[in-house]
Amino acid sequence: MGHESKTRSAYKGTSSKAILHQYDFLGDFYLILGPELVFSYGMWEEGDTLDSAQIRKLDYHAEAAHAVGADRVLDIGCGYGSLLHRLVQAHHVKHAVGITMSPCQAAWARDQHWPGCEVRAENWFDHSATPRAPPVCPRRSAATSSCVSGGKSARAT
Repeated sequence: MGHESKTRSAYKGTSSKAILHQYDFLGDFYLILGPELVFSYGMWEEGDTLDSAQIRKLDYHAEAAHAVGADRVLDIGCGYGSLLHRLVQAHHVKHAVGITMSPCQAAWARDQHWPGCEVRAENWFDHSATPRAPPVCPRRSAATSSCVSGGKSARAT
């Protein structure tokens, strides 16, 4: 059995159009993500807030992946980069790289200027250890410097 090289035409996963539709617009629905913009449910305990439940989940995943104290971590499907930021900020990861197929998610995360975090808009299928120039978010407004609309955390700083 031969090894096929990875090319964009060979990838049969989610289309870029579907990604743009799903993730590149934050309307009122997305306010339930909380300030960390985590696109999944938190790990709740009695008395938790949305923020504490989301942080608990991020910490759980960092520990379960044995990422604590790692030199470098790759997060495939990093979304808005909340896990990347948490890994560097709280779990002593030296450099966290995230990839997302959403140019707007990547742009928002890069705009946070989190030390030790690098976010790229690329498909995991095409991932390379060598960074490329970031694509432009098609929804970014030059006037607002924002890709997304919605809650306070969705606004680029």
